[in-house]
Amino acid sequence: MKSVKSQQGVALVVGLLLLVAITLLAVSSMRDSAVQERMTSNLTERELSYQLVEATMVFVQNQVNVANPFALCGGGTRGFYCTPDPALADRWTVAATEWGNNGPVHPQVGGAEFIAEYMGQWANPADPDCANPGQGAVSSDCLKDSWRITVRTTAAQGANVMLQSVFRL
Repeated sequence: MKSVKSQQGVALVVGLLLLVAITLLAVSSMRDSAVQERMTSNLTERELSYQLVEATMVFVQNQVNVANPFALCGGGTRGFYCTPDPALADRWTVAATEWGNNGPVHPQVGGAEFIAEYMGQWANPADPDCANPGQGAVSSDCLKDSWRITVRTTAAQGANVMLQSVFRL
């Protein structure tokens, strides 16, 4: 009879140890699920920000696709600038730069800001008659207005994305 009573105490201790192990496993699993949920949320915010930046890029490209680029960059339109000065810092790094912000808006992400800089007329490298290296005089048919467009999101919380492209009309 004595051996039965001692075995009943051991069964209680083993049962408690198994319960503690199962509880630790459940807590660990819940923590991993929370981390995965945050990672998914961050990825979703980043993708929404990226899509907003791309939409703003298309918006600005449509704005600069005009006959006279100086009507935008010389007319004091916010976010549009004439030819950059190579001696100065890049505009997107200067705090005093006025970014344009009248582009598309996303209900969750907000809006994006942009800078469009007129880079002058560049020869079209896709045309073999225009892309001759060392060519002194280029036909006016080869020259196309070119813009450097920088777009960024500036959400206080969430993902920030910046894209830059050179757009040739």
